Amino acid sequence: MTTNRETIARTTTDPILKTYALTFDDAVRNIVTTFRRADADQRGRGAAWYDEAHALARAVDPTDIRRAAGVIAALSPRMPWGRNVTLTLQAYADGVATGAPFAAQATRILQGEDFATVLRGPKTRAFAETIADPSAAADVVVDRHAVSVLLGRNSTDADTARLDRKGVYRACADAYVAAGRILGVSPTVVQATTWVVWRESEIRTAAAARRERTGAPILAGASA
Repeated sequence: MTTNRETIARTTTDPILKTYALTFDDAVRNIVTTFRRADADQRGRGAAWYDEAHALARAVDPTDIRRAAGVIAALSPRMPWGRNVTLTLQAYADGVATGAPFAAQATRILQGEDFATVLRGPKTRAFAETIADPSAAADVVVDRHAVSVLLGRNSTDADTARLDRKGVYRACADAYVAAGRILGVSPTVVQATTWVVWRESEIRTAAAARRERTGAPILAGASA
């Protein structure tokens, strides 16, 4: 039987439990369950996602893939992937980045600063590192969809903001590492694959439900 004292002690040492009222083991279980929902096509796309992003960085900047990865990552917050790519290509053409919340950071990287000294958030740094070298990613990219997968529900802005609390991002990344060990897959591929599954099931399903409630038409290919 678990005592109140044991519960308090566990809560104070488990950032996920303390922040999201979810145990670390349950978070890992949610990630594993979502990964196992992927069909063959989704698994293939998840496994290839960062390799393809790396290939893009190499094509954009053959002499300095790390620089291209940093520019892509700096322009990525709150940006659809297609637009992210367009802004990156435009930045390289113009010599300066525009059109994104952190365009100034992207410009600094483009002009020679290393992204490790420019990018402040752990998610954007992890994104840059993973694009630069998917085989040796320093950390897991924990974005809003990764939080949703971990929680087993669509995350809110408040849920995502809590990643900034001490130890929370690290604990969430560790949950993906643990899930990867269970699945025999790299944490990077686990994150990318579950991102694909969540986007193509829960997000689109929720968007359709909202449109039904409001009476808005459900259009093929509409953005969620």
